[in-house]
Amino acid sequence: MESRYHKSAENKILCVSFKDKKAKKPVSLASTSATVESVEVRGRSKPAAIHIYNQLMNGCDRADQNLGYYGVQDSKSHKWWKKLFFWATEVVQLNAFILYKIQNNAAVAENPRSRANTFKGFKEAVMKGLVELYAAETGVGNIHTPPEAGLALPGRPREEFVLEVERYSHKRHIIKYTPYDHRCKYCPKRTGLFAKTAKISLT
Repeated sequence: MESRYHKSAENKILCVSFKDKKAKKPVSLASTSATVESVEVRGRSKPAAIHIYNQLMNGCDRADQNLGYYGVQDSKSHKWWKKLFFWATEVVQLNAFILYKIQNNAAVAENPRSRANTFKGFKEAVMKGLVELYAAETGVGNIHTPPEAGLALPGRPREEFVLEVERYSHKRHIIKYTPYDHRCKYCPKRTGLFAKTAKISLT
């Protein structure tokens, strides 16, 4: 962790720069009322101005913070409209989560740190509900081995065949983490992400 302070010549403005991890960019803050003080939060020391800002932060800054945790809008893409579409989707989910907390204020206040009352838990519940709804409406989700696949070669198990539509239903399209890197199916990069049902590596 690293903290830096800079004052204007008239001693009217204090600039604070704080970096809590090596991999992160420093946070800079300018104030006309802050002082050169440090506070301890969860066993770590940080400038008091940064701590006060985190407590009072709201609006666009709070929304950007929540979107930055689990959002996919920052993924690289050559098509700008894809980033805009994913960003709009993330904003819709965040707005829905805010309305959910307002509607269930008593339950959230009783156990605010519960997984169900976090943005991550809310997103997981939405994805699970959409997948289950699709599987129930379409009636697909079972693995089939078509007759035309023929007999397996001696000594080799028959490969599991999954219909194209079923790859995306009944919780089958789940990405797993593997301890080893494999080459991505669509680019030369190596990745530890593996689609178990499709049996391909993805970046």
